[in-house]
Amino acid sequence: MFTPNKSLAIKNFISMCENGTIEWIYRAGKLFEKRDFKNPLIIYKTDRSILEEEPDQTDAFFLEWKYFIDCLESGSKVENATFEDGRNALEVALASIRSAGKKSVVKMK
Repeated sequence: MFTPNKSLAIKNFISMCENGTIEWIYRAGKLFEKRDFKNPLIIYKTDRSILEEEPDQTDAFFLEWKYFIDCLESGSKVENATFEDGRNALEVALASIRSAGKKSVVKMK
């Protein structure tokens, strides 16, 4: 099981779902001296099994901007994410905030 180094400025994100719980432990802020810190993703399933994944450590924002600029330069249509995808992501984020505020599960449509 992952045990974070207490000297790191770390945070964790926990999402409790119908079929299990997801915990993502990540470094906070711009700790350039801690770039080697791995950001584990831990999945606690309802059958009590635990999966620990190590997501790709590539900067997601860099990849998004690179894709967007490549589309502009080549004249290609942006197809990886739609406005509907963005709206759906926002709905999940807002439901997470409501759930945290109520300290209970929030149903989504």
